[in-house]
Amino acid sequence: MMTTKSTIVDLKEEPRDNLISLYISAYSGHPWHEQFECGNCGVTYSDGCEKNAACEEFVKRDSLYLKKGKFCGNCGEELEKCLKPMWTKEVVNKDFEDALNQECFIGNGIKSDKDLVGFFWGFKMPKKDTHHVWYEKASKILEAKSIDPNKTFYHTEIGIKPSAQGKGLGKDLLFNSLKEVSKEFNVIVYRTINPVVNHLYSAILSKEANPLFRDPNPAKDQSWYAFDIKHLKEKEGLK
Repeated sequence: MMTTKSTIVDLKEEPRDNLISLYISAYSGHPWHEQFECGNCGVTYSDGCEKNAACEEFVKRDSLYLKKGKFCGNCGEELEKCLKPMWTKEVVNKDFEDALNQECFIGNGIKSDKDLVGFFWGFKMPKKDTHHVWYEKASKILEAKSIDPNKTFYHTEIGIKPSAQGKGLGKDLLFNSLKEVSKEFNVIVYRTINPVVNHLYSAILSKEANPLFRDPNPAKDQSWYAFDIKHLKEKEGLK
């Protein structure tokens, strides 16, 4: 049962501007804190965590820097010259369009009091590398670990509006999305550095989220995770 009055919706049917605004709000807030990036070297910057000054998720990120001082902590460029917004409407819209064009796209949102407050999307594990994700190399690693990429779903995005967090909405959204994914796929994979995502998966699937392998792109500080979900469709609701 859902812990608060909410509705699962198809993201393809939602106004794009609403989704874009939600995405920017979610990823610039807790627990992601992705607000700026260095235009010179690409590392991510944040003003800090407004929710908790000692936020564990924040300090555990090796490539996330606090916006303080005069120079970039990674490349030494002047922050005043190199910092730019991490997420813009144009960037988010292109990312979503690219996802829609992938094979077997699944995208769900969750509404609370008719307002879109959360999103989930992903697609069948691609076979070709992109600038952001080295899918081909990751697929070969999956095969070496006896996981068939053709029956694997790549979960790329999930987020809840900061003001709507702590109400069980992320858990509801992920559970219902995983059930839908399990109708076509045996395994779901994702890559992250954020423990919050792992906590959601562990709570739903009653399994510990252990890293499967480090991202093959050395520029990324993320790990890949995998869960068997082929029997999830048989479950009717959250415990």
